[in-house]
This record gives sequence, C-alpha cells and structure tokens, in this order.
Amino acid sequence: MRTLRFNALKMLNEQRQQKIYKSMHKNAKKPHESVGWLSEERQNIRFEKLICGLDLSGKKILDFGCGLGAFYGFLQNRGIDCDYIGIDIVEGFVKKAKSMYPKAKFLRASIMDIRESFDYVFSSGVYAFCTKELFLEYVKKAYALSSCEYRFNVLIDARSGGYFRILKEELDILLKDVGGQLGYEFGYLDNDITVILQKL
Repeated sequence: MRTLRFNALKMLNEQRQQKIYKSMHKNAKKPHESVGWLSEERQNIRFEKLICGLDLSGKKILDFGCGLGAFYGFLQNRGIDCDYIGIDIVEGFVKKAKSMYPKAKFLRASIMDIRESFDYVFSSGVYAFCTKELFLEYVKKAYALSSCEYRFNVLIDARSGGYFRILKEELDILLKDVGGQLGYEFGYLDNDITVILQKL
C-alpha cells in the first residue's frame, strides 16, 4: 500500500516534470528536443541498446514515459510488429503521439496506475528528473508489470544540475531490492547506462 509520503512525493515530482517538459516542448524545434535529447541520433542509440538481442515481434510492450512516441516510430522503422502501449504523464505529449502514430495506443497515465501485464517494459529517459526514492518504487512497479524483462536507461553521475544524480555503485545497491537477474550495457554514450532486469 502506498504511503501518504510516497503519494505526496509522487504528486510533487510529476508536477515538476510536467512543468519541465512542457517548457521543453514549447521551445523545441525538433521532436527529440521536446523530451530533452541532444539529437535524434543519440536518442536512437539509446533505443538500440534497449532492444539489443531481443525478438519483439508479436510481443506485448509497455513504453513507460513514451514522450512523443519516438520509440514506437523506431520499432516500426525496423519492421518490428508488436502490441505496443505508450504512457506518459504529459498530456501534450500523449496528444501529439496519437496524432503522429494513429495506429499505436497512447495513454496519459503514471506507471503506478497500470494494472495489466506485459512481456517487456521499456523506459528511455524517464528518470532524468526523478528522485532516488521514487526511482526505486517506479523500477519495482515496472519490473512487476513485465513477464520477461524491464529495460531502461539512466544517466550515471549526471554533470548538469537538476538531473537525477546516481553513481553506478548506488545503482547496484538500489537494484538489489528489485529482484531478478541484473545486467548492464554501457560505453555507448558518456554517462549513459542501460539496465536490464530479467525475470528468473
């Protein structure tokens, strides 16, 4: 059962994130800028790492923090036909994603509101403005919703102020509480790491 403290932290964090992303979206000239990526190329590198080694054809997928639906577009461009659902807390992102990708399903929702299960859950950049306490609870929830794996990327020792800051050693300690088999992919971009939480 969620505590009053957790609910208060969640509400404040979501309000903060909505403010940050609405500002980015308003000032963006290109889609990747709306969600804070420096380039479409860097965004796609992260997506490649998320799906590396997986056969996602016909799989049920949740894109937690879908933004404008770029991950869905990435999957379509690679001919991956899957049962995709994207969720985001920013209403403007969800509306734009629906208009850009009318064949996909997008919902304005928090990960904590989702009840159905998925083969795979993915997140790219969703923790950029999170807190450590919320981070762990969100990871636990996303992992619980997956029957195969939860994969996400996160910045390690972010250099810019305002971003979620965590060291690799801290990540190891926090993720031990989640369960499953833990793996990492790194070295593809500075300060970026892809986490793989596989069901045993």
